[in-house]
Amino acid sequence: MTTPNKQKGNKLEYKIASLYNRKLDPQAKRMPTSGAIEGFKGDILKKIYDGWIDECKYRKKMAIYDFWKQTQDQAGDINKPVLHINCPHQPLLTVIRAEDYFDMREELEDWRKIEDNLKSEIKENNHWNKVSGENKIKAGLNLIKQGLKLLK
Repeated sequence: MTTPNKQKGNKLEYKIASLYNRKLDPQAKRMPTSGAIEGFKGDILKKIYDGWIDECKYRKKMAIYDFWKQTQDQAGDINKPVLHINCPHQPLLTVIRAEDYFDMREELEDWRKIEDNLKSEIKENNHWNKVSGENKIKAGLNLIKQGLKLLK
């Protein structure tokens, strides 16, 4: 028989899987046996490998650093740990290392710069619709090259 705490933990795992389903991984689901199978760590089974291992905890009182240690152990040296925590009458929170957070913010900023450059390039080349197929491909490849330079 499943305890009420385990049921609430399972519900949280389903919730996190549904958040992945929205846009990131439509086939993500709750991990059967919650990471107890060798080679399948974490609480969320994702079809798309993203380098993150998810651990979900639902408790009235949080021993967050104990949960974080378990999350890091699950992630190992290759994956990044992500801890989803929830307790009664509180919002669902996701905990990651500050280093990982700022890496993500920097990557988002890089993509924003690429987007801005592409928009300005398209605006400058207002004649885009008049460009022939082969020249359109060349212009598109040039934009991609510019974007890749920004990522370096």
